[in-house]
Amino acid sequence: MAIAKALETNMTLQELHLDSNNVGREGAAAFAKTLETNQSLQTLSLKDNDIGRDGTDAFAKALEVNTTLQELNLDRCNISSEGAMAIAKTLGTNQSLKKLGLSFNSIGSEGTAAFATALEMNMTLQDLNLIFTNIGRGREEKAAIHEALERNRRLQSP
Repeated sequence: MAIAKALETNMTLQELHLDSNNVGREGAAAFAKTLETNQSLQTLSLKDNDIGRDGTDAFAKALEVNTTLQELNLDRCNISSEGAMAIAKTLGTNQSLKKLGLSFNSIGSEGTAAFATALEMNMTLQDLNLIFTNIGRGREEKAAIHEALERNRRLQSP
């Protein structure tokens, strides 16, 4: 994707919104790879793009090393519980992300458990959007999220 390639050398763009643009899995992977080196982008929104597991895994890898991205919106991106677990795992080490949108994805029970663990470790995330993600349907998931939120006082919107 040409825009992702341009971001490799662009050091001034701070915010990029590509909602509902058919970015797809390959495009998402290209943007994620760019995040591994780009030091200026602070906000990236790919809402309503089918990034699937490949795109999610690529973003998880990028979030392990990126130190500038503060907002990532992946609402309605066809993210499964496996993809959610990959993203959640990186929250344990990522110290820059403050806002993460994952609404309208099928995170499920396994993803819920992964986010509960991540929220206990991550102290920079302030806004996590998990609306309509099939989380917390069982008592164990609800208890895990509740305990994580009790421990994590930085999070402002569960």
